[in-house]
Amino acid sequence: MLNRLRGKGFDTARIDDTIHFLESARLIDDSALADDLAKYALEKKHLGKRGIGMYLARRGIDRELADRALSLLAEDTEEEAARAIALKKLRTLQDCQGDVVKRRLLDTLRRRGFSGALIRKLMKELLS
Repeated sequence: MLNRLRGKGFDTARIDDTIHFLESARLIDDSALADDLAKYALEKKHLGKRGIGMYLARRGIDRELADRALSLLAEDTEEEAARAIALKKLRTLQDCQGDVVKRRLLDTLRRRGFSGALIRKLMKELLS
C-alpha cells in the first residue's frame, strides 16, 4: 500500500499517518489477510502449498506472513484439494490412454503446486 500511495503522489508523512490510523482501527491486518488468502487459495482455487505461496507472493504478502499462513494449513486439507482436482481431471481424460493420463494428471497437479510426495501417493491410489 505504501508504494501505491507514493506512486499516486502522496507525501510520506500523510501516508504514515493514514496507515497508522487504519492499523489502529484494525482496518489493515496483513496477518489476517495472509490467512484468508491462503484459505481461499486452498479451498476455492485448489492450490497446493507451493502454489499458495506463489499466489500470496503475487498478492504482495510478505514472505514471513506467507510462511506463517502456510504453516496453519492442515495437511489433510491439502490432500483433499489435490484429490478433488485429480478426480475432476480424470473425468476429462476417460478417452485417453494410460501414459497420456499419467502425464496430464501429473502436470495438472504440479502446476497447482502440490508436493511430489502427495502427487505420487494420489497417482498410485487413483491409477491402480
